[in-house]
Amino acid sequence: MGQVRPRTTLLAGLVLGGSLALAYLLAGPLTLFPGLLVWAWLLRRRPRLIATAGGLIGFGAIWVLLIGRASWACATDPSCVQPSVTVLWLAIGAAFLASGVVLGLASRGQVPHG
Repeated sequence: MGQVRPRTTLLAGLVLGGSLALAYLLAGPLTLFPGLLVWAWLLRRRPRLIATAGGLIGFGAIWVLLIGRASWACATDPSCVQPSVTVLWLAIGAAFLASGVVLGLASRGQVPHG
């Protein structure tokens, strides 16, 4: 198998990471094992760091967007009761997103452009 272009690998990581976050938020722990398979697949892609960075960015971005959107909708509805851990869940998503950005920036010098 030849080396895939970095942009293609990044895009695959973004899509898979975002899909995984959406699946986890909708189905919960049922997606744990399939999610681990997705992360393992991303770690086998070449360039590895770009694929993993894309997965982390996609996962974190969707996680923050969906939980943030739900929190915003709940904040404007007086009948909505919001769990007290929302800030923690947003922080977890932000940590995934930031980790992906840092990993992506760190891998820029290790990837041949093309």
